[in-house]
Amino acid sequence: MSDTERAFLQTFMAQRVLTNLEAKTCLEKLRRIEKESFEITDEDTNIEKVIVSVNKSIDEFGLTIVKSRDETQPDLFHYSLVNKLGNEMSQSATTLSANELDFFKILLDQMFTGRQHKPDKDQFWIPFSGLLECSQIQGRRYEEKRNEGQFTVDEDGRKVASVYQKPLKVSEYKALIEKLRQESWIIFQGSDDSRRILPSPRLLAELRPYLTERYSQPAAEEPANGHNYLRNCVACRSIFTRGKQCSTPGCPTRLHISCEDAFYRQHQSNTCPACNSDLKDSAITV
Repeated sequence: MSDTERAFLQTFMAQRVLTNLEAKTCLEKLRRIEKESFEITDEDTNIEKVIVSVNKSIDEFGLTIVKSRDETQPDLFHYSLVNKLGNEMSQSATTLSANELDFFKILLDQMFTGRQHKPDKDQFWIPFSGLLECSQIQGRRYEEKRNEGQFTVDEDGRKVASVYQKPLKVSEYKALIEKLRQESWIIFQGSDDSRRILPSPRLLAELRPYLTERYSQPAAEEPANGHNYLRNCVACRSIFTRGKQCSTPGCPTRLHISCEDAFYRQHQSNTCPACNSDLKDSAITV
């Protein structure tokens, strides 16, 4: 691995996710340092070529840089540095304490199956106000285990929950949410009272095995109890959290906005491939 590639990797280690524009800009700066006054060519800033080389070097450490298209912007791509060895969240989110990891899992449960979901429209995000409910869920689980006596005793003779973690305080879960944002696990949308918490490209890429195992349901089944579960884009097969949803109740078809043009060109029809209803003009934007 060259010095430029090593510095490029260090940028990923610090930021975890770069857009195609950010990656190109970073590479151009590094190449200028390397070549000084020499002319920078397109070959020098070939992101894909550099990433292939970097991936060969970091493969033995269980890391890889993966590319994913933005769900809503066709020309925007995300490059994420992910841990490819661990299927469990605990192996990926290694900077989190046990009770922080527990809260993070509850956050994902609310994001993908929470009661804010409606039978007729997907909603893979939660409002900031929903963090209080996450804390309450964590607290109820802790108290249930306390009442059931499912505790172990630590070295000082104190009871410690053996399954569920002690709930985070308000200041603690707010600090955790900011930490998750800084580590590119989640993204914020909106501001103040309307702010939302959404899954990030890194989360969808690195935790795909966990998300698939926990939230997948057969495509032929309708969402249970008004909850929508994990769906894939009918065009690119990547996880869907934003884009177009077929308006037919119970239909599993989802389509990223960034995949629309290519899908309709290839499909040569505006109809839904699952239920044959009009998809292009009547789909619900989520």
